Amino acid sequence: MSTEDARDSTRTGIEIDALSLGGALGVVSALVMVLLGLLGSFGQYEEGVGMMETWHVFFEPTLVGTVAGAVEAFLAVFVFTYLSVSLYNRLLDYRQ
Repeated sequence: MSTEDARDSTRTGIEIDALSLGGALGVVSALVMVLLGLLGSFGQYEEGVGMMETWHVFFEPTLVGTVAGAVEAFLAVFVFTYLSVSLYNRLLDYRQ
């Protein structure tokens, strides 16, 4: 067993690909915003749409507002996830 193999076998956590996870969660959040925009344009789930209008600057239950809200949701979730996972990976390397 090489030194590299020994070091990998003692690792207590798994390194996560920050770019992939950020992109995946960003796409999911953008799809949820599109779904909320569609529901809002048909007058359904008005309370949830109202909350999204409060929390997201660009979201409205219109075509332009839905696209803008989806882009905003993607970027916000991507950046937050990427930074969080990068911090996790750095702390994981620091523990070794």
